[in-house]
Amino acid sequence: HRAEYDRYDEVPYWDTGRNQVVLLTLLEPERKLDILRSQFDMAKESGWMGSSFHGDHAVAMYLGDWERGLPFDYEAVYTYLRKNAMDARGPRENLAEYLQKGWIHDIVVDLPSPPYDEGNAGVSKTLEYCYDDHCLAMYAKKLGKEDDFRMFMARAGNYKNVWDGFTAFMRGRKEDGSWIAPFDPIEPYYNFMYKESNSWQTTWFVPHDVHGLISLMGGRKA
Repeated sequence: HRAEYDRYDEVPYWDTGRNQVVLLTLLEPERKLDILRSQFDMAKESGWMGSSFHGDHAVAMYLGDWERGLPFDYEAVYTYLRKNAMDARGPRENLAEYLQKGWIHDIVVDLPSPPYDEGNAGVSKTLEYCYDDHCLAMYAKKLGKEDDFRMFMARAGNYKNVWDGFTAFMRGRKEDGSWIAPFDPIEPYYNFMYKESNSWQTTWFVPHDVHGLISLMGGRKA
């Protein structure tokens, strides 16, 4: 059928979710409403809110636009955002392990550098999901869903599960929970422990709990 609005394809959230789609809200709010409607309609048609790579950042987009005052049925959207975060059959890869352990593992490989791409990107994925869960907690609180707020806030602290106090970096873990070795925080990885990055870059991604990360690192002076 013909849409009654300008229909957009899925947003590549991991690439543009923290820059372009936010800028569109500020510069072209009417176009952004069409994007919000497009993503929501595709969720109703497929049963799942769209995602990209290993994050689940649609929640950040909808929460951000709600905070910035764009008019939309945000309560209806929450059903699909929550389903993504709770149902392991959905687009959040490795969600079952994340829910069970609070972190996502990687297997040890001999040559993990590019172009190796079969890993879980476990550290990056864990940190991204923690941020998404924090956004869900804020979303739930705005809707008055206190139980969901507390649950997702607790999950937002899972970033501590991939913090290695010995090296002072976010570090990959094996399936049994032990740290992956050898470990080099400067080594660039494609999909092993980190997604297209290394630990020096990824370790800082705890935007929802900066003071908690400072504490893990030994305080402000450290």
